Amino acid sequence: MTKQTILALVISVALASCKESTKTNVNEQSVTKTEDVKEQPKATKSVIDYSGDYVTEEYSRRKEGFDWLVVSAKKLTDSTMHLSVRARADKKKGTCSFEGNGTKISVGVYKATDGANTVLFTFKDNKVTIGGEGKADDVSTLHWFCSGGASLADYTFTKISEPLDEAQLVSK
Repeated sequence: MTKQTILALVISVALASCKESTKTNVNEQSVTKTEDVKEQPKATKSVIDYSGDYVTEEYSRRKEGFDWLVVSAKKLTDSTMHLSVRARADKKKGTCSFEGNGTKISVGVYKATDGANTVLFTFKDNKVTIGGEGKADDVSTLHWFCSGGASLADYTFTKISEPLDEAQLVSK
């Protein structure tokens, strides 16, 4: 072999090894970047839990014989809640009642049905209001759940932090 052939062979081997080294470095950088992405915490959606008991203002005067109502909300999933409305029922039949599962339709608003009637529970600032879907028929059906001419739409419920005094409620 001549010097020129040996020199050409050495240069070819050197270039080939440099090319292979560059490929390895590029792949190592890609792997490192991918690992960095995996280690970063993922952003999670904040879900507000409205669970708790919300009572009418008469609840504070229950020992004086005032009639009162409670909305009890229990989170089932991030988009569903079990909702019930109960009334004082130790002295007479409870004035209003409703029970069903609600599905979140927007922030703080849950849509529930008893099979025939639709009820919207709106949670805001530790309060709950109840309404229909905006149609006159839906609002008027809220009377269906109450006796004596009352309607679920007539009340604003405020969240309480202490355990609910259930002594005056009829057991479920």
